[in-house]
Amino acid sequence: MEAAVSDSSSSSSSSSSWISSSFSFEPPPQELIPGLPDSVVTHSVLPRLPWFVRPRLLSVSKSWRSILERPANYINLTRRLCHTAGLLVIHQLPTNEPTTEEEEDEEGTISSADDDMQQFLGRRDYCCRDACHGQQQEFIVSSSSCRQMTTRYTISMLDTDNNTWHRLPPIHGCPSGIPARCSFVCAKGKLILMGGVPDSVREHESSEVYALDLGGGLWWWEKCASMHSTRAFSKSVFLAGQVYVLGGTCPGEVYDMEEDKWQRLPQMVDSQFFCNGVLGLETQILAYGYDIVDPGQTTTTASDIVNSARILDTVSGCWSSVEFGHAKCCAVMDGSFIFEVVRGFLIQHDTAANLYFVYDGKLEVQPKANSEVDTKGTQSAAQMLSCQVHDLVVAERVVDCNRPGLLVYTLASLGQNDDMDNHACRSLWRAALNHPPTIATTLEPVVWEEILCPFLLTAPSDSLSQMAYFSS
Repeated sequence: MEAAVSDSSSSSSSSSSWISSSFSFEPPPQELIPGLPDSVVTHSVLPRLPWFVRPRLLSVSKSWRSILERPANYINLTRRLCHTAGLLVIHQLPTNEPTTEEEEDEEGTISSADDDMQQFLGRRDYCCRDACHGQQQEFIVSSSSCRQMTTRYTISMLDTDNNTWHRLPPIHGCPSGIPARCSFVCAKGKLILMGGVPDSVREHESSEVYALDLGGGLWWWEKCASMHSTRAFSKSVFLAGQVYVLGGTCPGEVYDMEEDKWQRLPQMVDSQFFCNGVLGLETQILAYGYDIVDPGQTTTTASDIVNSARILDTVSGCWSSVEFGHAKCCAVMDGSFIFEVVRGFLIQHDTAANLYFVYDGKLEVQPKANSEVDTKGTQSAAQMLSCQVHDLVVAERVVDCNRPGLLVYTLASLGQNDDMDNHACRSLWRAALNHPPTIATTLEPVVWEEILCPFLLTAPSDSLSQMAYFSS
């Protein structure tokens, strides 16, 4: 009898086990796009999607999330099949900016990101934890006695094809999101960001370096080797496979991207030089800015400032200096053509032939909205001021039939340095040149157009204007 009970129990157990094994199964993996083989999606569809679209796919399905978590599967194909190009501008975020709603403007938009991206980046070992478009945290600096809000910065990218703006992600661990007074440069399909002040409350300069692989379709920052010195208010340039950074209160440095190593540059001939920009000219690095005649003075006037440049010969490692008659704001193309805007006119300098060409068509910056106009309709004194150029970028473009041309971007304002109301309100302008850089007398006049931004281009005292053109 006991044997029968035992057999019955054994039979019941085996029957239960059979039923359990028969009805417990893993659901088949969901197709990325119904009706298309996953291999087609991963090799032909995903690599063609721009970087700012990919975070939205994290919430579509587990299959999409699984693919996006393994960038090695699509990063090389993205570099081959997806061309990313646009103007990058760093700017301050307003303290009352909404964190979930999409910010719009008549001529451009800043798109918002999904919560899934924030969760994805938060649990991965990446340098960017927070969502990039609109999902901004209010970083709080805590102490035993008080909590203070730090000033936040971001980098926005203008898609030049459809005139829309897309906000880059903040850097994980950076209270300001993007460090104030930092420098960034585009190199080998990546955006390299260096130094700055990560926390506007503590005001400590940083030596940290980060890279954002936009050309590979990624949307998180990766940490690179740090510089030897902390620095802010610096400028950088990419030349011959290396990144040069100059400015601040310490000697310049050069970064080898392949080896992820920094080397110090020779000391400049004068430590009292203040760098406003850096150009790469074939075998030379040209840092332009100004000298102060007597740094010991408590106040500095225009007569105490000498506009000058320091030139580094990358072959010999020697510095030389040169003086200018006016303040410089320059950009370079093809290593030998220097562009600058002087009193509203675009000037092109062929350094090889030492020839200059002044384009017709003056940049006319409009005054701020509350500038006074008298009853006769004449302009006020503020409207009569010449424009001040704060940054300049020149980029290649294709006009038609693969004919090369140029795009010139500049940040400009009205007023002199002592007119802070006009000087701090900046506007973004663009001019299209339908020819490559060349010296000729039959070039078409320059037509400047203002680009409306969905954010304010003010210039607080703790930040420098910074632009760069990215093209993968």
